[in-house]
Amino acid sequence: MTMGWWRLSARRARRQASLLLAVAAVTALVTGGLSVVLAVGDDALRDGARGIVAAATPQAAAVRLETAYDLDDPDGQTAEVDAVLAGALRDAPVRVDRTVTALPVPLPDGRSVVLTWFPADHEVRVLSGAWPVDAGQTAVSTGAAERLDVAVGDRIATGVGDLDVVGVWEARDVHSARWNADPLIRRGESAEGLGPLVVAEPVLADVARADVSWTIRPEPSALSVATVPGLLLAFERLRAAIPDIGDGSDAVTLDGALDGTLDRVVRADATARALAAVPITLLLVVCTLVLALLGRELGAARAPDTVLMRSRGASARALTAVVGVEALAAAAVGAAVGAAVVAGSSALGVPARVDTVIVVAGAAVAGATSTLLVAGRPRWEPAREPSGRAAVLADLGVLLPLVAVTVLAVAQLHSGGLVHGGLDAVDPLAAGAPSLLVVALLLIARIFVGPVLGAAALVAARGRGLLPVYPLRQLARRARSVSAGLLVIALGAAGILFAATVQRTVAASDARAVSAVVVADARVRFAPRDLPDDLTGLAEAIGGSDGVDAVLPALVSEGDLGGSPVDVVAADVDSVARRAPGFALPDRVGDDPARLDAVITDDLARRAALRVGDSAHLAMRGVPPELPLEVAAVVADIPAGVGPDGVFLDRADLDAAVEAAGATPPGDDELWVHGHGPLEDTVSAALPVRAEVVTPTAVSDGPVLGAVAGLSWATAAATGVVGMLGFIAVLAALARARAPEVLPLRVAGASPRLQGRSRFVETVGLAALGGVTGAAGGVAAAVFTVPLATASIARAAPGVEWPPVAWAALAGAAVALAIGGAAARAVQRLASAPSRREGL
Repeated sequence: MTMGWWRLSARRARRQASLLLAVAAVTALVTGGLSVVLAVGDDALRDGARGIVAAATPQAAAVRLETAYDLDDPDGQTAEVDAVLAGALRDAPVRVDRTVTALPVPLPDGRSVVLTWFPADHEVRVLSGAWPVDAGQTAVSTGAAERLDVAVGDRIATGVGDLDVVGVWEARDVHSARWNADPLIRRGESAEGLGPLVVAEPVLADVARADVSWTIRPEPSALSVATVPGLLLAFERLRAAIPDIGDGSDAVTLDGALDGTLDRVVRADATARALAAVPITLLLVVCTLVLALLGRELGAARAPDTVLMRSRGASARALTAVVGVEALAAAAVGAAVGAAVVAGSSALGVPARVDTVIVVAGAAVAGATSTLLVAGRPRWEPAREPSGRAAVLADLGVLLPLVAVTVLAVAQLHSGGLVHGGLDAVDPLAAGAPSLLVVALLLIARIFVGPVLGAAALVAARGRGLLPVYPLRQLARRARSVSAGLLVIALGAAGILFAATVQRTVAASDARAVSAVVVADARVRFAPRDLPDDLTGLAEAIGGSDGVDAVLPALVSEGDLGGSPVDVVAADVDSVARRAPGFALPDRVGDDPARLDAVITDDLARRAALRVGDSAHLAMRGVPPELPLEVAAVVADIPAGVGPDGVFLDRADLDAAVEAAGATPPGDDELWVHGHGPLEDTVSAALPVRAEVVTPTAVSDGPVLGAVAGLSWATAAATGVVGMLGFIAVLAALARARAPEVLPLRVAGASPRLQGRSRFVETVGLAALGGVTGAAGGVAAAVFTVPLATASIARAAPGVEWPPVAWAALAGAAVALAIGGAAARAVQRLASAPSRREGL
């Protein structure tokens, strides 16, 4: 007897092969798609983190420890610093390069050369000859060789003796952080002299003075967000150990803005992961819903056989075991297919990780099996949908806890942001806010499906005939099933609209952050010790270079406003306004020509309790008197990348006010270059001193943020595909439940063609309603949360990238029309069947 119902179970499984294949397909999509998305996403974010550091300026891509070279005991000094570095850096993934540079050495013709030592490595290309190993030998850079007119075999007479040229070399990448923007590396000449001439280290013991530096950079192959906290801790330990180096007679400095670059990496990665989690969450929710729908279909299809197998002696536990075996087999086959696809794609170069595939496949199988067991458990009588108060309570039981968590997450994101700073910067609750809000909004919308259908039926009842009032009433009676179909479509549409909003808003946020820092097409910043005496002449020289349209001198300084420190930017306001649309200095608000009109940040305005028209006094570094000013405007950000407490002044007004106070106006300390083409190379080639040339690429978080859009679109597309599969499952269930209504409609005069047309409009209308609902929910959630998530980068107004949305809408409409056509043909065949005609 037992074998009989097991054979019946096997035959039943074969009859329901299409549903089981659908289960396998969903599991395969989850296993393969999610494994690839996670692997590609991790690789893209890791490469993006490396791209941010690689694109940073040399000053922002490394940390440099520098001190005077110990001419008497260089080996002892090196051993001491190496011990300090080993204790501070420990196992941090960094590379350390040591360089010794002497003060300029005179030549007989009155010129000077700069002698240096560093080992030959992969960042140096020896074009001819060899690297110096003995005293009296030198390897000359290509730029210096041209200016000195020397080659291998020539001799150079210097103040420390004759040097035989044994090699000519060049840097493989003149913009590498290894060279710290040294003009000698770029052009072979600087304000100090010609060079560098690489000599053996013992030669430098004969010079009057030399400096030694250790350049510390992250190892590119090991750099990722996971290694950033260790790097930051290592740099903190190094700063604390600086006083232990030397005997205190020589200053030891630790320069470089690598910390700020790594902080950008953390913030960009946190933003990208929070936003990329939304479409992944939607995909998982849709897959769970579709599996539940398929489970219900399987349970309904099994109902007649279940009664028969019970009569043959099958126990409830045994029947549940059969369902579990069917579910496990279908899910396992799907997971195996998905894993095989991943393995095949990895052979074609698509990244995939075995551990990720195993975890995802195991979770997919477990989730699919448990979902099918719950939704498709054996039933002894037809399942009835909860209605009225029971349905509302069932929905609220799921919705209320979700809404509570969503409110907390959104409030946390709104109040504290996504990243708070520090090593443990990312707030996990705030990071989940976008995903939670999308799902919560769509579940709330699902509650209104029944009332909306009921209201539509009441409106339709005012007309004559059974159509469309009868189908609407039937749909309203089955509102939970209909809402499930709408929900899976809505989740797919929400993912697409969220991806479109993310793409546009993230790009706008990054563009705003870049424009706030760079201001122009390139920004040249000088350290105080490297500031040229004739900055105006240098500006003219750069302005004459190819690709340069204009060069604007500017002053970025520190000041004090009402007893609080502020950052002061002074430049020509008209030139700045052309680069930063919307930024302008209004007409003078006061009558005193000695009183400055100032633009301040809103953070400073709140802290100092200042409003437009208020007066204050500004003290600037290097300017003896305090300057009276009036607040002319309050803005979110001040150009030039200053902090939250920023003040902008028109340069001409500042000079006039300082001169009116009987003082000398402060000199400019930056150059803002407008132009086109490779400005970094153009500007660097004209610089005779060390300077930081900041371009949009150097400060853009695009390498990380750019990965979000692609991942979001790929995952949203997968969500849409699964959503359509779930919608078909819902339609199939509704068609089976509504099959008895075909005969009454036929008796009432509704022809098969009319019924088919009605079912077509009904199907397409439901798909359209789901798409519009999901689009509205996705846009609403994105508009509210994406700007908050990207605020750690820059505040930007949300926007939607409409062209891909239009293409997705066209594709969805085509699929909906095809599904509607299939549903209409099925109803027509059913209404035209001989048994239906005989019943009439």
